Amino acid sequence: MQWLRFAVLVLFGTLLQAGLLDAVTIGGVKPDLLIIFLVFFAIYMQTPDPASSGARRSGGHEAIISSFIIGFAFDLIGTSMGPGTISLGLLGTGLFYLSRFIRLKRMLFQTATIFLTVLAAALLAYPARRIQGQPTYQQFWGPTLGTALYSAIVGPFLFLPIAWWMKIRIHHQGKRY
Repeated sequence: MQWLRFAVLVLFGTLLQAGLLDAVTIGGVKPDLLIIFLVFFAIYMQTPDPASSGARRSGGHEAIISSFIIGFAFDLIGTSMGPGTISLGLLGTGLFYLSRFIRLKRMLFQTATIFLTVLAAALLAYPARRIQGQPTYQQFWGPTLGTALYSAIVGPFLFLPIAWWMKIRIHHQGKRY
């Protein structure tokens, strides 16, 4: 993992998410870049295997660390500290281990994974945010479903530029990019 590139990517994504994405807002809903990053790193996080030439093995510790860092960035632009770090950290870790058993590298699977991750992150963070006096279920579902759908549509198209920036080789339907 190239941690400097990762830090720049997360910082850039956090700044975009905090206010610069207003230009692409549709009906008050904008995509969640940080969750798109989370799903990308959970699926494609790999480290070289020193025992074999060119072979790759899973980089679980890097996926877990990146998930918690993205969750922390999520909390920095949110209204409270903690719920995003915990929920995204757990979800990223779970997605990493799930991607070892289920191949999530097809665009349709990535779309579904992003959609479900946005919903799961919102549901995991909801109790803590509710205690702090934040939105009720009526104010919760509309924006959450909108964000999940928007992120799921946009997310897989951002995977190629993210992979290019992070210098990660990804495979899509037999083609190597």
